[in-house]
Amino acid sequence: MTYRSTSRAALASTDRNATEQRVLEELRIRPAGLTCDQFIAITGIPHQTASPRFTALEQRGLITRSELRRATRTGAMAAVYQIADLNLFSRPRPSRTDHLRAVICAALAARTTGDWSNFDVAFGELPEAEKLRLTP
Repeated sequence: MTYRSTSRAALASTDRNATEQRVLEELRIRPAGLTCDQFIAITGIPHQTASPRFTALEQRGLITRSELRRATRTGAMAAVYQIADLNLFSRPRPSRTDHLRAVICAALAARTTGDWSNFDVAFGELPEAEKLRLTP
């Protein structure tokens, strides 16, 4: 088996929905939130299984990464996740990919129209770290 085929086999053998439900259950009973490392310590689920579920749930807007940080078992600081406050007007925070896609689409449109105002708006909405990476 190649590396990719073993990775696919490992992915197929996991029950992603069950793991995501477990993450949501643990976060519901702990309003102060959990780090991924705390979740792993509580449940015994391997990091390679748990971490992608936190990312997927965050991308879907079901959990949020708070500004809080807690020490992991190794002493490193890690983000604390909490259940998202879902209400009529809530929506997931745009991802890095969403921001970059908007800038690229605005740049492509500006090349054909000559109007760079939408590009300036899209670039202005990028996080400062991304602006620094993209600016020569």
